[in-house]
Amino acid sequence: MLPNVKDASANIKTLMDDRRGCFQQLILDPMRFYSKIQLLQDLGKSIPLIAKEMQPNLVSRLHQIRITRNRFAHYPIRFDVRGKPPKHKWSATLICKDEEIALTSKYIFVSSVQFTEVSYELTRLLVMLR
Repeated sequence: MLPNVKDASANIKTLMDDRRGCFQQLILDPMRFYSKIQLLQDLGKSIPLIAKEMQPNLVSRLHQIRITRNRFAHYPIRFDVRGKPPKHKWSATLICKDEEIALTSKYIFVSSVQFTEVSYELTRLLVMLR
């Protein structure tokens, strides 16, 4: 008697979902962001399909996001008030070891665009690989 094709298909999907979950839990979750970026770079070099589909600057943009994230995680933000109420103005500056970054609306907008573009690219790659 031949196995039921629908049952076999469901079993394969369950097995693949279990493998994805194990890979996520045992390998990806404990990895640092830097290591995940390196893994993506290595996969891009060794798997032609990923290399073909991956934008050439994706890894460098991910590293820039990593640096930005680390700055916010490890350095203080200084808030300054200029003027007297009710006409006072607030400003914020991220105080890093190597530079001070004014947290202006332009900085926030440019960072947000970069995060969104990289997120879109990573999602596109994941969908393509499924």
